[in-house]
Amino acid sequence: MKKHTIWIIVFYMLTGFAIANSTQQLPEVLNTKPSITNKKFKSVIPIDIWSNKIFLNAKVNGKQYRFILDTGSPTLLTKKVAKDLGLEVKGENTGKDANGNLVKMELSILDQLKIGDVEFRNIPIFIFDPSNLELGDSIFDGGIIGSEIMPLSNWQINFEKKELILTNDVTQLKFINNAQTAKLKIYNYPFTPILEYSIDDTFKDHAIFDTGNSELLHLYDRAFEELKRRKLIDSEVGKAFGTFGESGGGRGQDTIFHLASLKQLSFGELRFKNIKVWTRPIVPSLIGAKIFESHVVTLDYVNKVVYFHKYRDPITRQETFGFKPYFKNQSVYIGFLNESSPAAKAGLQLHDQILKIDDSDLSQLKPTELLEVLENFSTIQQRQKIEITFKRNGLKSSVLLRKKELSSLGF
Repeated sequence: MKKHTIWIIVFYMLTGFAIANSTQQLPEVLNTKPSITNKKFKSVIPIDIWSNKIFLNAKVNGKQYRFILDTGSPTLLTKKVAKDLGLEVKGENTGKDANGNLVKMELSILDQLKIGDVEFRNIPIFIFDPSNLELGDSIFDGGIIGSEIMPLSNWQINFEKKELILTNDVTQLKFINNAQTAKLKIYNYPFTPILEYSIDDTFKDHAIFDTGNSELLHLYDRAFEELKRRKLIDSEVGKAFGTFGESGGGRGQDTIFHLASLKQLSFGELRFKNIKVWTRPIVPSLIGAKIFESHVVTLDYVNKVVYFHKYRDPITRQETFGFKPYFKNQSVYIGFLNESSPAAKAGLQLHDQILKIDDSDLSQLKPTELLEVLENFSTIQQRQKIEITFKRNGLKSSVLLRKKELSSLGF
């Protein structure tokens, strides 16, 4: 039985930023080993959730900022924060982001990061300039809290209570007893959490557990092809074009995404039945934050175990209009389009500019309005029908979209 394994993971940042070959030598600054000052601790930290992204407040060198918690990324500080703190640049690194774009970042050492009552010290960090991203300044305040500090604590993420708990003693935590479990694997820097997943108890592979990704599973293209070769899936049940979003270097080139129907997806003891997942063209597969919508997840680094406590049944049926937006020059465009969706069947095409959705004018947006518009797309998805006014090649048109139901945990 053939088994895929991940062997080229070095770092993966920003909702999945950069894969580099493990045979490459790390910059010296990235060999710095972070530490934790607390001996015995349990700290409860409030979190905010937006589009399945985890936001929390933390202090760096005594100054408080808002961060994204991303287990698929090393720790990043924005260029503004690094300047405010007076951090010394100690090197640089170039890698590919999740869309395949080359991104160069400076490197430094952060003396102190405090999350709740827990103090981390001596952390290697990337310095990131988000100003080249349309939503960068709106989303990134302090930066990203990443994976290189995670082996120093146990982490419990609870979307239902909107809290993160850090502790060195997993027995202090609820939702452990009678939880389903999976083995937690950790490789070299930046020590991203790795889980084995299986399909129909036959195909086995490894995936990064990436809280920066909003899907349940993003299936690597080669895994998808292997599943077809083994006849574990009959064929794709859908296809889409575009990109899933921006990463560190902005949008990538438009590509093809395949929608695969899986009879059973397992993470250790945890099983999902009859779901659909999208593929991705870049290694590796990703297990994403959609799992938090139904489970409290605890990463126990001491015992190398992940606990999954179900607090509600997963949502396995979703309705979709079949497109996702992107922003350019303060305007809204179609950046991802499912070819069998109401949007495509109504005649919308990739890169059409969206001028209006119902009565909402999106043609002349201010920079401060972009994030609000993106947040409103989740509300729009709850409607049964919408009218879209769009522009293509200088010509304006309007179409009415009626919702189609998909049995899916993906999109």
